[in-house]
Amino acid sequence: MKKILTTISLVSFLFVYANAADAIVGTIDGMPVTKVEAENTLKVLSQGKMTYDKLPPNGKKQLLEVIAPSKIAAKKAAAELTQEEKDAALSNLWIQKKISQTTVSDKEVKDFYDKVKKASKEPAKVPELDQVKDRIRAQLKQEKAIQNIIKSAKIVVK
Repeated sequence: MKKILTTISLVSFLFVYANAADAIVGTIDGMPVTKVEAENTLKVLSQGKMTYDKLPPNGKKQLLEVIAPSKIAAKKAAAELTQEEKDAALSNLWIQKKISQTTVSDKEVKDFYDKVKKASKEPAKVPELDQVKDRIRAQLKQEKAIQNIIKSAKIVVK
């Protein structure tokens, strides 16, 4: 009997906790915003230093205003974009995710820079590496990600 009561108490606690985490903390154009969404957004904004429950009422409203554009955009996109547009947006998002997950070493950046500078007709006019390394890294990440995507594809010409 004691085990049953303990189990029931534990299940009740977990149910209450799960419902609290999924609690609706507000709405945006009728779309619910869950506590989990609010906590996740706040975690990013505050670098994990603040929780939703500690926010004052005006802070909670401001947080919903931060969440609002993406909620509204998702709702409008679902209603207004064609399937082709949705597919294009989704594929672009996936490619951007792959690019962000791609790494490029400092050596790869320097090697590319040196190659460009050597090939230049006016090496003195090539900006210093420190001025262009972020752009070079972004370009190399994009090229590397695209190469990896294509490498794994089966391409057939008919």
